[in-house]
Amino acid sequence: MFVNIAVFSQDTLAYKADKVTSNVVYSNNTVKIFAGQKISISLNTKTGVKLIGKEESKLTDISKISTNVLKQNSESDIVIDYNIIKQDDGKLITFLIVNNPYKKPMSYKVKMYSQKRNAFVDTDVLDVQPGISGVENWPYAIPSFVLYDFTVKE
Repeated sequence: MFVNIAVFSQDTLAYKADKVTSNVVYSNNTVKIFAGQKISISLNTKTGVKLIGKEESKLTDISKISTNVLKQNSESDIVIDYNIIKQDDGKLITFLIVNNPYKKPMSYKVKMYSQKRNAFVDTDVLDVQPGISGVENWPYAIPSFVLYDFTVKE
């Protein structure tokens, strides 16, 4: 089961938008994604990120996370899969999975929407090592993320 939550932003990187009307890529190196979305992007050091594909997230069951990660590891583009999963005990967990199709480590920065603050706030994520996916999770619902400054390290 996944949960959809409407979001409004006060952040300069994340314009006021909703899931239906928002562009996913809205600057050369910034991506906004809502819960329940899975997007594919390409990264070019000169032109930034370009949207390749967009679909509904396949993260709907916590017991199938490893299967999703293994499949995502084989992608040739950067794939970002993000959803909020309701556990059997009723608690919500947010999962953000980002794969790195490159032969060098990839870093990126993230702002998450805080319903408490009604704004996007910085959060830390780990670099993604070559050829695998980074799995980030939070023990509560986060309705939207802004990912930016994608960099393949030398």
